[in-house]
Amino acid sequence: MLMNRRFLLWCSFSFAVCLTSLSPSRLAAGDGWQESLTFLASYDGPTADADQAIGDGKIYTLIKDGEAPSKAGLHTDGSTVLIQDQGLGGSGAMQFKKRDAPWLFYKAEDNVAYSEKDWSGTVSVWLRLDSADLDPGFCDPIQLTTRAWNDGAMFVDFDKEGAPRDFRLGVYPDLDVWNPDKKEVPDEERPLLKVSKPPFSRDQWTHVAFTWQKFNSGDKSGVATFYLNGKRQGSIEEWNQTFTWKADEEKRLYIGLNYQGMMDDLACFNRALSDDEIASVYSNKGGLKPLVSKPKPIRIGMIGLDTSHVIAFTKIINDPHATGELSNAQVVAAFPGGSDLPDSVAHVDEYTRQLREEMGIEIVDSIPALLQKVDVVMLESVDGRPHLEEARPVIEAGKPLFIDKPVAGSLADAVTIFALAKEHGVPCFSSSALRFSPDVAGLRGRDDIGEVLGCVAWSPCTIHETMPDLFYYGIHGVESLFTIMGPGCVSVSRTHCEGADVVTGIWNDGRIGTFRGLRAGRTAFGATVFGSKGIAHGGTFGGYEPLVSEVAKFFRTGEVPVTAAQTLEIFAFMQAAEESKRMGGAPVKLADVMREAR
Repeated sequence: MLMNRRFLLWCSFSFAVCLTSLSPSRLAAGDGWQESLTFLASYDGPTADADQAIGDGKIYTLIKDGEAPSKAGLHTDGSTVLIQDQGLGGSGAMQFKKRDAPWLFYKAEDNVAYSEKDWSGTVSVWLRLDSADLDPGFCDPIQLTTRAWNDGAMFVDFDKEGAPRDFRLGVYPDLDVWNPDKKEVPDEERPLLKVSKPPFSRDQWTHVAFTWQKFNSGDKSGVATFYLNGKRQGSIEEWNQTFTWKADEEKRLYIGLNYQGMMDDLACFNRALSDDEIASVYSNKGGLKPLVSKPKPIRIGMIGLDTSHVIAFTKIINDPHATGELSNAQVVAAFPGGSDLPDSVAHVDEYTRQLREEMGIEIVDSIPALLQKVDVVMLESVDGRPHLEEARPVIEAGKPLFIDKPVAGSLADAVTIFALAKEHGVPCFSSSALRFSPDVAGLRGRDDIGEVLGCVAWSPCTIHETMPDLFYYGIHGVESLFTIMGPGCVSVSRTHCEGADVVTGIWNDGRIGTFRGLRAGRTAFGATVFGSKGIAHGGTFGGYEPLVSEVAKFFRTGEVPVTAAQTLEIFAFMQAAEESKRMGGAPVKLADVMREAR
């Protein structure tokens, strides 16, 4: 157990603190510390996850008796909780209620910028407690280690007894370095620094920080420095500070080990902050979060303003109250485009006007002009036929590209678009909004349904003679079908009449999936799933936000949520349906239409 430790001695420093403001100027955005910040957990939100992290920002609970050693999230049965309105500046904070609460940690390696050579850094945190409230025994508000408290570890702790308890900084290199014989070492010979009568109180927050520099230098030049309420308390010097954190060891930043009190604004930096910078961190009693500027928003450009999607998507993306993936993207410019398709002619001017006059979007006169102003592109043209020529300059410019349905006006063009994207190494995907609707995506993996054995999906299916029948609007229901069934369709047959289409696909494992395209009577989106355990209904439209959020995530990560192979199979299905109609309903193999398209 990491914490059942030690008879430690100390270098004593008498401590007196004035709780007035310090003379150094307050930190401000852009002071340079922001570039060094690698981790910040403000505890102001609904979870204890970090607001900002170079590495994994999730909090983990150590599960001592479970199958897995740890589990993401707070799983403490209420012994450690987030509380509102009691943190720095009236914000949130963490409250540790019980000494024997489950241990919590963040994954540390990237978040403390560990380096095998010349490692430096800073940890900063605010605490609020009276040490008289602590149960007997050592407690570590912060411990940074891979193995144990005395083997390649740093910590701040309260001594096991005293009134008030001493507060200490321990900086222990590898055990084989500082204590190779594993013998009992007198406390005064340990890398430990003690502060007597520290200024902790139930009524006010106390700032704690420690820095380290020139660790893993191979000599005794490493220095660790301890601060309370912005003032230097002393340093640990003349030790060979070798921290060998092996690749197969999980590096953990533990918080609140056996601690009873409150904690706020835990931050890590990739260098040792100066005395003045530490004092300035302390002087910002509202915490660092208000000073951390958001990264520059991803600038989105739109091509093709002849669909209502451009209005709906822009409202979602540019919402000033957007959260999550949508909080750091903005539609900033657009190119109207347009085609001879009646729907395009009827709407392009009005939607362009709305974007320009009502939503403040800059309108440009060419795709090259657009590409100069944006980071990523949403190709929205309602007509799929010009998509290849509209996508080409975007791909050649290296801009990540989302293509709204349909990906193209022909299967051959769709194949060419994805081939171009692969050739240029540009992330690109296309999807209907139905794929991400909860009532569609939720029909897969349900226990009450079991294995999906078949599906019937339906949607409106307006036909335009300029492209294959299902491309324009039937794509929505077909995408729902494939979202539920998964890939593997090998052949298609189609029954067509004026008011409806029924397209039946045979999958390579013998399953049957059917799309019904609606043109007469009431039209809607829906699906029925036939499973090994049950039959369920769903497939309704869940709005555009799930799709737009996926697009924003794609722009941030460069990882496509729908592969080119998945989209091309959907379009091969629809092209095969076109051929089956021409052949009077005869089955058509997807491999044959793909071969012809290539």
